[in-house]
Amino acid sequence: MIASMLMLWAEDARADDVAGHVSQAKFFLKKGWYPDALKELEGAAALPDGAIDPEVWYLIATVRYALLDVAGASDAAERAQTFARDDDQLYQAASYAQFLREQFGEVEVVPPYPGFAGKLDLEPVFPPIDPELRAFLGRLDAKTSKKRTFPVVLSLPIGDYQLNGEPVTVVAGERVSVTRSSSQLAGSGFANAQLAKFELGVGFANWFGPQVANLQPSVSLHGAVTQPFAGLLAGVFVDWAPTWYDSAQGQILFSSEGWSVGARLGYELANSGALVIRPSLGWRLTQIPGVERSCLSNGDGFTCTNDGPAELIVYGTGLANVALAELSIDYIDRSRKRTLGIGVKVIGEEAFGRLPDHGVARLRDGQGVDFVLADDARGFTATGFRFMPNVSIAF
Repeated sequence: MIASMLMLWAEDARADDVAGHVSQAKFFLKKGWYPDALKELEGAAALPDGAIDPEVWYLIATVRYALLDVAGASDAAERAQTFARDDDQLYQAASYAQFLREQFGEVEVVPPYPGFAGKLDLEPVFPPIDPELRAFLGRLDAKTSKKRTFPVVLSLPIGDYQLNGEPVTVVAGERVSVTRSSSQLAGSGFANAQLAKFELGVGFANWFGPQVANLQPSVSLHGAVTQPFAGLLAGVFVDWAPTWYDSAQGQILFSSEGWSVGARLGYELANSGALVIRPSLGWRLTQIPGVERSCLSNGDGFTCTNDGPAELIVYGTGLANVALAELSIDYIDRSRKRTLGIGVKVIGEEAFGRLPDHGVARLRDGQGVDFVLADDARGFTATGFRFMPNVSIAF
């Protein structure tokens, strides 16, 4: 007897809990506090009695709809229809589910790369006549006027729209995917420039090859700006690589003339989440100091060759065109509009350089002597490798 009474009391308490959640939710609805109302209703639906209560699910459907979650509202309306206890509840839930199913479709807005931040500009070609749908679009317009991170999926009343400058048609119960460029999502002028990514790196660099065998590994300082462009990522960069190299006398010499400027074009691998992987191809113009040449006296000065007998060793600075392949791996929190990233760059490159045809070599006593390079001694090649951790900031 006591056990039966306790069981009845427990069932009444569960029912009271559901009724309490629903009562509190209705109070929040009168105040227009939709997120709070939804929290209460979902709390009711989590209880055994609430999970099969058609009123709970119908209220969840209306609140989700007010919060622009049409897919969630449709799911809740179908649950309310499933658990309906009389014809009135069945008709009400079925009509609402049919309205959502027949009057709405979805549009997925795809950016030039995942995590792109920008704004939506949505305008119906023919505004809907139904005041309920007009009110829905009004709430949506207030939400989409703020900057957001793409890709996004929008639930929209069926019809034709202009979405960031291009037409799109919404069909009932279907999802259409549209791609918009960086300029379309970001606008123009300063707003578009803010989508750039600035990168700073420091690491080591080294040249390999028989013609640059005396060059030592050097520090490399790197700065770059990357901008989305036509579905790709275009970047420009500058580098400074102060260079140490071995002399024929066993000394280690230093030059600060190792600079370069260049550009690259890459592609960010999709669906990589916070781990951003970007392979790129590029080119840079660089100065490579410390290129060794052997010279013999010619009466008026010295003539230098690649590796002939030497009366004088000179070290020239060559200007080189460099073809490069870069792999950048970064960790970026893409849920934020402006964010810092950390990562590494690995760069392989091939240099095709040329030394000046003449110069002045300084001897130990400070005296200068003229030298000229034979034409076949001016050209040189080198294979390079650079590795650099870097930090970035995206706007």
